Amino acid sequence: MEQNSSNKLLESDMASAAKAIDEFTGKDTEDISLWIKEFEMISLATGLDEQQQARLFVTKLRGVARAWCSELMEARDWQVDIKILKKEIKLR
Repeated sequence: MEQNSSNKLLESDMASAAKAIDEFTGKDTEDISLWIKEFEMISLATGLDEQQQARLFVTKLRGVARAWCSELMEARDWQVDIKILKKEIKLR
């Protein structure tokens, strides 16, 4: 029973974070540093671990940013952590 409650809490935290974080498309009018700061703040506030952050990060990308992420993940055999994602997207 306790494990089930824990899973529901984690799902709730992830859903809360997903609703609070805007999508990032990679357009010139968007500031990636500002988006990452917002992402980090919400991830911290909702208690997401690094694996949850990486999954959420990818799901919030659209357009050019999503295509870039797909290329990065494919090049790394789909094994990318949140630190790599944040570092590499800033270089784009």
